[in-house]
Order: sequence, then structure tokens, then C-alpha cells
Amino acid sequence: MTQGIRVASLIRCGRYLGCGVLALMTAACGGSGSTTPSSPAGSRIIGLSGNLSFGNVAIGSNATAVLTITNSGDTPLAITGMTVPAGTSAAFNATWTDGTIAAGGSQQSTIRFTPSAAQSYSGVLTVNGNQTSGANTLPIAATGIAAAPSTLTLSGTLTDGTSHGVLPNITVQIASGTNAGKSVVTDGSGNYTMTGLTTGTFTLSASATGYQTSSQSVTLSANTRVDIVLQRAASPTPSPTPTPSPTPTPGPTGIQVTAERTDMGSIPGGCAAASFTDAITLTAPAGTAWTADVFATLGDHDGSSSLSATSGTGSAVVTLTLRFNAQGPPTFTCADTRAISSSDIVTFRFAGSTQAITISYNFLQVR
Repeated sequence: MTQGIRVASLIRCGRYLGCGVLALMTAACGGSGSTTPSSPAGSRIIGLSGNLSFGNVAIGSNATAVLTITNSGDTPLAITGMTVPAGTSAAFNATWTDGTIAAGGSQQSTIRFTPSAAQSYSGVLTVNGNQTSGANTLPIAATGIAAAPSTLTLSGTLTDGTSHGVLPNITVQIASGTNAGKSVVTDGSGNYTMTGLTTGTFTLSASATGYQTSSQSVTLSANTRVDIVLQRAASPTPSPTPTPSPTPTPGPTGIQVTAERTDMGSIPGGCAAASFTDAITLTAPAGTAWTADVFATLGDHDGSSSLSATSGTGSAVVTLTLRFNAQGPPTFTCADTRAISSSDIVTFRFAGSTQAITISYNFLQVR
């Protein structure tokens, strides 16, 4: 039968197992004889062993440990009781607290710890008896903690990893592990709350169109907050159109214009300024007067276009220069990735002729 472990400071007549003070005396309550029990001759050497570190135990739960008491002497050892730290006796019980241990024998007692409050119950356990020598104490360490709630809550906020804005109407789900299959949708402020969860480890996942899927391992032992940041998925860079071989553009009799390239391909933009050139060869009879101009459509980027010469006579080489200014907030962020299709048109006109020659330069502004 399990017996309560007595506390020496609280022992009084009529309490626990009779009137014997376990730690100090065994005389009957109110008796007038000697307070020191007679002991048989010989040695009674007491020894204690066992790990009495119970760790953290929730209120209402219990934990056990085994205490072994040995007698390495040559005569029987009488054990009269055990004591624990003052104020902790209600939390400890033992299956064996008193009796006789034969010479060279041992006795095991299972100690059960059942906390009733969140506090420390540590100290020293003492085994009392008529030993002639040996160690009759052993450290005892135990802590009562509040019991975990039966169900738990997981909550947090979803935000954009680039703009740091909240993300409403996004599904957050437990993909695998404990609580697998549970899911919620973020509210208008990007918040989510998942209730009715049990303790354990699981994979929390969130995904949305245009974003990389976020997955992370979560171990739940109490109500927990896990914020999620979704990173934008990279936009594929458009493949530039192959540049065709230059084709002379015919004009009035005996005149033609040839460009090095009319398809400029993908031109990197963004936060850095850039400029590009192309040589235009004009073949014309000597004395033929001509003029040239350029019309630019640069999308939503600041920039300019210019010609190295806007008039002349006869054959010439005219250089077209495209310039793009550096861009940045508030027009757009440097991390933006999108493409803008634009073109520049160069026009040559000739004296005495109503026929003009135009060259269209196409390019893909990538940012």
C-alpha cells in the first residue's frame, strides 16, 4: 500500500503511523521512558541510491522514481520512516516507508510525485532508522508546472516579402504531420487564426498566385504565433527576337539607306542609365541634299534619341543614339521585373522628291 512520506517538522502525536517521531524518536506519545531505542550489537550500514530528479510535471499528473535502500552491515537494519522538505509532503508518496532490511540486503520503494501547485518541490529526502553508519539522505528535485490546455491556437500574419504589405484571402494550411488537413483563409488585414489544434509537429504551408510557396516546420506545445512572408515569384525574362540581317531600304532613284540593325533586342533598364548606338549608311548621288529626323516612343521610361547629323548632301553615315535615364521610386521599384515594347523611327527626306525613307527601330525595354 502506498504511504505518505512524513515531514519531520510536522509530525505530532496521533498523525501518520501512530505517535513515533520518525526522524528523531520512537517513544510512545506521552511516555516517560528513554527516547533512544535499544539497538542490537553489530553494524548496520545504510546506503541510498536512485535518481530522484522528476523534472517538470504538470499539475494533476504524476511521475515516479525508484529509491533503493541497502544494508551492508552484519545485523538487520530497522527503517522507521522517511522525511521530505517541509511543506512538500502532500506531493510525495512511497510504496514502502518502514520495516526491516536484513544484513547485506536491500529494499526498493517507488516514490510518486504528484504536484498540486506550480512551484519547486526540491530538497533532500531522508530515510530514518537505527543505522550505525552510512548515508541516509538523497537529493530530490521536482517542479510542478501548469497543465497545458487541451486544445491550442496558431495565429499570425501574411505579408508580401517585397512591399511588406499584408496579404488578404490567402489559404494557410497544415500540409502534413499532427493536425494535417486543417486550413484557414487570411482576413482583410492578412491575419489568420487556426483553433482546436493538438500538440505536435507539422508542416505549415501558404501559397498564392504570383508567389513562391512557403513551407515551414512548426512544433506546437502552447498557443503560438507564426508570421509568414511570401516572396514574389520571378517573372521569366522575355527572349529577344533574333536580329535579322540588314536590308537596304530603297528610296528615290539611286538612293538607299542601310541600318546595322533595326531590332535592338532586350535593353536592360531599371535603376541604371544606359545608351545604345546604330550606324545608318546613306548612299546617294553626289549633290543630293537630304534631311533626317528621329521620332522616339520610349514607353514609360525617360530618355532621348538623337542623330549625329540631321542634314547633308550625297552619301553619309549617320549615327543614331538612344539614351535611357536611370529610373527608380516613385515611378517603380528597382526590383520590378517587366518588359515594355517601344520603337524609334528615323526618317530621311530628299530635295526635289516627295518620297521619304523611314527606318523603324524596335526594342524591348526590360526592367
